[in-house]
Amino acid sequence: MTTSQLIAKLKADVKLLKEKPLALAAASVHSMVAQRIFEKGQNAGDTKIGDYNNSNEIYVNPKSSPKKFSTKGKDGKTKFKNGKPHKTGYFKSYKSFRTAIGRQTAFIDLKLSGLLSKDFSNSLQKSGQVWISGVKNKANVGKVEGAEDRYNNIFKLSKKERSELKRIASAEALRILNNA
Repeated sequence: MTTSQLIAKLKADVKLLKEKPLALAAASVHSMVAQRIFEKGQNAGDTKIGDYNNSNEIYVNPKSSPKKFSTKGKDGKTKFKNGKPHKTGYFKSYKSFRTAIGRQTAFIDLKLSGLLSKDFSNSLQKSGQVWISGVKNKANVGKVEGAEDRYNNIFKLSKKERSELKRIASAEALRILNNA
């Protein structure tokens, strides 16, 4: 092997060492974060995101719901006094809405329609030397910001996830160095 060939090989190894370990670690941890948030309903502290304990009444448009329900007003009637039908359904709380459509209410579940979880699961992207987890759809950006404002530390890495990121990146870097 000539000196120029050795230099070219070392440059290729350095480039691989810069990119591959972090890419592999970021992809693995991104899927862990998605599972923690959307399957387990946990925040970065590995505790429940929250509870559906508010008692604020809501009106929900059936078009915005993953399952259909009958439209009705606060009094339970399906039509207004003038004879026009209600376009929304009244619920005593968000928890009662979730119960009516057959969704769990034991913990805050951020995948009512599945659009947010799909967007998050497919949003890992590289920006320079940094890997970014988030959402791409602008409508979902507002959902993420609202959830963070209300419940705090949902989309940040947990202590376990940070540790796993370091472990995977280090192991992959060592594997590359040992094969060099």
